[in-house]
Amino acid sequence: MRYSKIPKHFILIPLGTTGDINPFLWIGHLLRNRGHEVTLIPITAIERPWNTNDLKYLSIENPAEIEAVYQNPRLWHPWDGLRLLFTFVGQWTERIFSTIQACQRSDMQNVIVAPSTAFGARLAREKLNLPLGTVHLQPCAIQSIHETPGMRSGFEWMGALHWIWQRFFHHMPTPIDFYAGPGIRQACWTQQILPPKHILNEWWHSPDGILCLFPKWFSTPRPDWPMPWTQSGFPLHDTDPHIRILDDLEKFLHSGSPPILFTLGSGMKHPGKFFETSIQACALLKRRGLLVSPPHISLPNPVPPHIFSCHYIPFSWLFPKVEAVVHHGGIGTLSQALVAGIPQLIMPFGFDQPDNAARLVKLGVARTTSLRQFTAEKVSKELNILLTHPQIRTACTAFAQQLSSENTTRCTIDFLENLTFTSSGTYRKN
Repeated sequence: MRYSKIPKHFILIPLGTTGDINPFLWIGHLLRNRGHEVTLIPITAIERPWNTNDLKYLSIENPAEIEAVYQNPRLWHPWDGLRLLFTFVGQWTERIFSTIQACQRSDMQNVIVAPSTAFGARLAREKLNLPLGTVHLQPCAIQSIHETPGMRSGFEWMGALHWIWQRFFHHMPTPIDFYAGPGIRQACWTQQILPPKHILNEWWHSPDGILCLFPKWFSTPRPDWPMPWTQSGFPLHDTDPHIRILDDLEKFLHSGSPPILFTLGSGMKHPGKFFETSIQACALLKRRGLLVSPPHISLPNPVPPHIFSCHYIPFSWLFPKVEAVVHHGGIGTLSQALVAGIPQLIMPFGFDQPDNAARLVKLGVARTTSLRQFTAEKVSKELNILLTHPQIRTACTAFAQQLSSENTTRCTIDFLENLTFTSSGTYRKN
């Protein structure tokens, strides 16, 4: 269905793995259905998604640089991961800016939509005077003295500090300044733009608008969230109709009780003993298991008769057919589990995952374990609690029903179509 709004040219800059790319594909299709033109510039090492034929798709050269970051086993270390990620995104500031500059349309208004980590998008806003909408997929991307994100185990004490001390910490240099700063500053000076002194406080959120793609019951809005913000809901874009469901998988799903699903998402290149331990946990529970991984991960072979292993299957199709899911805490995976109404056991590694896991535990739909605690005995014990406590099942059902009634599309479209450039926050060099 098309509407009478004046068509615009939206430039979408997703950055990350499948869970980070899918929401921008969803946004792109929403905009195309409204009559807008869309250019997608994904900063990712994954193959081009199937459903981009109606979008202009620009691949930035040398994806090997991106792949090298994800192949590094230190990426999921709590500190080294921050260094690797922010060094990379800082170095790519100029490249992203140049790509945006080159793809502008002269016959239409250009609008940029990107996550905070695509610093080249913010540079394009400052240099080219283009409106920029910042998209936050995870609550931990928004700092607040009223709710300190649980980014790493052992730092929960920061959330209990007096607000004066929290505000003090919020104005101190962060790993973003140390690691991304050099690349951002170099790109800014090249384009005659004053670089930000404190990236998190000055460049993390666009002054034109912030879109939070998670519901209020998952993260309550705080009075110190930067304005102007709009809170929508989870973008549940996932299903690929061109993927043929394996006959053997369908036979397995229909041959017994619903299995427990184990996955670590599309970004994990070094699963260690995760899948072997999962098989052992299923044996202790005397339950069936389903192991799902991206194609680059070798799954255990052979597996016992009560276990089935396969590569990527759309979670929106698969999750309603399983009893529970064990995963890393990625926002895309957890939102699909929530809408399917199944309990979750989460083993977070880093970045947003610990904070996501803590929120699910508070909702009463999940339990957590650590990498060190991920043994067959521990996993089977936690899964037994998830599968036998009626309160957990009740909570899962309640939030699934709430998700099904939310109008995420309308709220998102209103935000995107009303994005305009504001004079505040500009850093043009004299």
